[in-house]
Amino acid sequence: MKLLVPGFTQNDMVLAIKNANAAALAAGSAVDLIMPHGTHYWTGPLPPLHNVRLISLGGHVNYSPTVDGPALEWSNGTGQVYGAGCFNVHFYSPDTTRQKTMIKIVDATDFVVNRLRAYEKAWRGGAGFGSIGIHTCGRETVRVRDSHLYADQPVLYDMNPNFGGNVAADLFVLLDSVFVMTSGRNNKAVDCADGVIIQSLAIRHCAAVRGGGLFRLANTAVSGISMGLEFDNCRTEQSHDPASYAIDIASRPHVVHKVTVRNMICDPTANGLKLRNVTDAELDSIDYNEAAKGVFLNVDATVNSISGRDWTHGAATSFVGLDQVAALDVRNETWGEGTKPFHRLNKRIIRPGAGEISADRGDANVTLVVGRDAETQRFATALTAKRIVSLSTKDATMGDTWRIVRTGLGGFSLDIGGIKTIPAATAATVTVQYDGSAWRLVGYQPL
Repeated sequence: MKLLVPGFTQNDMVLAIKNANAAALAAGSAVDLIMPHGTHYWTGPLPPLHNVRLISLGGHVNYSPTVDGPALEWSNGTGQVYGAGCFNVHFYSPDTTRQKTMIKIVDATDFVVNRLRAYEKAWRGGAGFGSIGIHTCGRETVRVRDSHLYADQPVLYDMNPNFGGNVAADLFVLLDSVFVMTSGRNNKAVDCADGVIIQSLAIRHCAAVRGGGLFRLANTAVSGISMGLEFDNCRTEQSHDPASYAIDIASRPHVVHKVTVRNMICDPTANGLKLRNVTDAELDSIDYNEAAKGVFLNVDATVNSISGRDWTHGAATSFVGLDQVAALDVRNETWGEGTKPFHRLNKRIIRPGAGEISADRGDANVTLVVGRDAETQRFATALTAKRIVSLSTKDATMGDTWRIVRTGLGGFSLDIGGIKTIPAATAATVTVQYDGSAWRLVGYQPL
């Protein structure tokens, strides 16, 4: 069944909502309410819609509220909302003081938001989270796609007032959308109120612009379990807060099972990922610009397992707490363009060349670079002059090792980085190890 909003005023919309709710109740299923093309002028919150799909034919809402609250709300008292949605509605508000929400969705199942729009500086004002784009309060299969929201807080997941537990997002999906935060606020594009538990959330092909990153779950109110958080083909950029993280999952005592991040591009002016109380994280194809000097990954002992591959970041990028993770296996990690990939396995960094033996380095000076040269270096040719083996600190990390084996003799010495000299006409092995700041002698054995 389709009904038409009869005009462009607040009263026209109030009447249309009343008729649509009555029609949905009589039909026992959701009905379509059509907004005609043109500008609709609303001055405050409208009555709640029930099982109604609001479909705009190019209608724009000019919202000038005199009180705080949502412009549109889908709720049904203590009951659920089924099969409803909001399609192709564009919002604008000249107001910058009231706390307002474009759409609020309460206790809904099978709800679709498609092409919801609010452009530059269109949705600002209010305390706390500020003005909100989409405010969802519980239940399941709520899908948002093809939307562009410029707001203080683009998306907020909140508690379900009709449900005794804390599960506030079950099978929620955000697709193909851009979320822009207003200046002066460091909100995440997608944030969660304290106490929210999530059972399967997917954010795919989305961008978070300005503000403080893409997503946050910082639950301190309950000790339940969230699970199945997936982020795929997302990016953050132009952050307002250099201390923020693109993804911040830092709940305690709340536990999160299975966090998956794939094909993520993190803003180099802020930080990458922060994880706490996560049992299993799969982090694949994460790019943190090589010029970035922030934290790529911040974890601690509450993160049980991290697996991943294809991490790219700069030499100045730092990590926090990787040595505290019980099980760590990351393959094909690079420190920037032109460097060879290496492998993190628990507390070890296994670089290209680890366990390998070089060909004879001959009668020449040599500079050794971690990730480029074999771990064991052979000097099997007699020396015709004093030779020097220089030890570069480029890309070196704690525990990296060189083993220099001289079997070629000759009447000249072999200097190992100014740390140890193998005398003339002497066959010997020198072992050095990097302690995080310099190369140190850890072994010398004449042969």
